[in-house]
Amino acid sequence: MTNRWISFCEIHWRYYIVAGTDHIGTLDEYNKDAGEYYEVWLPKGRPVDLEDARTILHAFIQRMQSTSILYPLPDVPTMGSMVSFVVPRSGLMPGVEDLFIPLVQVVFRYFWTSVAGKSLHTKFQLEPEDVATVVHPAFVMVEHLVKRAPSRATEFVKELINLGVIETLSRGFVLIKREPGFDEELKFSPLIRVCHEFSNSLLHVGPPTYRESEFADTFVEWFKTLRYLRSQDSMLNTQTGHTNWYPMSERVWVEIGDILEYDVQVPRAEALSRAFVSSAPVIRMWYTVGHDVTKWTGH
Repeated sequence: MTNRWISFCEIHWRYYIVAGTDHIGTLDEYNKDAGEYYEVWLPKGRPVDLEDARTILHAFIQRMQSTSILYPLPDVPTMGSMVSFVVPRSGLMPGVEDLFIPLVQVVFRYFWTSVAGKSLHTKFQLEPEDVATVVHPAFVMVEHLVKRAPSRATEFVKELINLGVIETLSRGFVLIKREPGFDEELKFSPLIRVCHEFSNSLLHVGPPTYRESEFADTFVEWFKTLRYLRSQDSMLNTQTGHTNWYPMSERVWVEIGDILEYDVQVPRAEALSRAFVSSAPVIRMWYTVGHDVTKWTGH
């Protein structure tokens, strides 16, 4: 029975990626079931050959560029599931590397368009785990390039930076609500796991000087987010109820900083940290209003 379910889910995702419209009204029911039985619906299959792999990737890229109401775009959570299907955790076939940049371009641009409220799906509520689902396949692609086409890895990572990958992860942390009885581990775990994978994949991309120079501006984003969250805890008096947040967040920020070789600029980092503490109200307003997404959406 399990194998039959896997086959059925494979058919569903292939149909969803290439279908022009939903004539029989089944996709909503499939998505509802996928939400209730998440593990069952996780993509488990692999393309049968290189032609099949390229066809699926091409189809996904074309679908995410659609502007027709007869070819509706998914919401962000569903898009994350679609990306997990075309870029499975088990890896990709050699021979599809040229499609990586077009793929992440449509994914991140649509993500920022949705965050800005400019997509058709205005009612969905973005969750931290949605961010992790959207970002994770990018690191699967980084690892693939490191192993199969190292010369392309630096170009791909630079494109991720330009598309706002650090800002995307930061947005995920900001979305985490801190309330009495809140399960921090449940919400933080997917994001922190993705950050660890990000750090590990970056270790093999370019020399330390490359990582430091390319990520210099976005490193500040980590400080903005951390200081915003801490100032929020301070203003809401929720620090004592969220003691786990501090060691978890500290580990992630230190790890990212170490990977990017910012240990040689500790004085600068400490100065930035103090500066963001002193400007907490400004940062709070900035995050309340939202990111300036023009850079990634073009609107």
